Amino acid sequence: MQIFAVRRAVALASLLIATACATEPPPPPVEPPFLRTFLPQGAEDGEARYPVVILIPGCLEPGEGSGAPHYERFAKRLADEGLFVGLIAWRGAWPGHPGCAAYADAAMMAGEIDRAASAMRQSSRGMKERIHLVGWSHAALGVIEAIGKAHGADPAFRATTIIYPSCPSIEGWTSDTSLQMLIAMDDEGDAAACRKFADDADGPAPLALLEFDAAHGFDIRPSNDPADAWIFRGRDNAAFDGGVAEAAFIQTLKFIRIGDPRPDAAADAAGGAVLPPPHSP
Repeated sequence: MQIFAVRRAVALASLLIATACATEPPPPPVEPPFLRTFLPQGAEDGEARYPVVILIPGCLEPGEGSGAPHYERFAKRLADEGLFVGLIAWRGAWPGHPGCAAYADAAMMAGEIDRAASAMRQSSRGMKERIHLVGWSHAALGVIEAIGKAHGADPAFRATTIIYPSCPSIEGWTSDTSLQMLIAMDDEGDAAACRKFADDADGPAPLALLEFDAAHGFDIRPSNDPADAWIFRGRDNAAFDGGVAEAAFIQTLKFIRIGDPRPDAAADAAGGAVLPPPHSP
């Protein structure tokens, strides 16, 4: 009986360990792949004339894996428009970690953004005084932190866009960096939090809030797209809306180009032709 009891105890302990391993995701990598860069075609050393854009993804496998094509496509399109683009990963968002949201610490992400800005300044191809940020979903928390005065924001940060963002409960938030918020109206909880954040923000930089009649993940193509096949949170992404995705990209590009010293880009920001006809979804 004693031997049986011991075996039962060992079996029970093994079961508990196995259950814990099944329900609690392993910790994310301490140091994810940090920074990938995308340059305009024909860019040469010594030409410090391309505004810098840093992309900060949400929990969608930015470093490597099935979610990467979304951010790569976005980065390449911005580079085609004459921008020097960096794509970073942050702890928890790589490689699509199941507990990603739990690691979406604003201060940590802001530190990663600062580190990326410092790294991209070392290139002779970027305008060191014009750095823009684009963040998705949970990464918006880090973007908002990075450009806030309380963080001691980099003075080179300019127009910033956050797409279907998670918004913090900060009252009287201030920034010298203009902020554009592209909200997915179907996510009413996030939308309400972002409206309140916008109402409570206390300048001095302008804050633009645009709401799309679409759901969280509206720019993520579904898995049956052969060009960018992947699964969104384990299922086909029914939230994808090609028209809204294209509108969000154009709004982001126009916002980045506000104040761009290059004549053609400034004309585009003022309402000229920004892009060729939208790509088919």
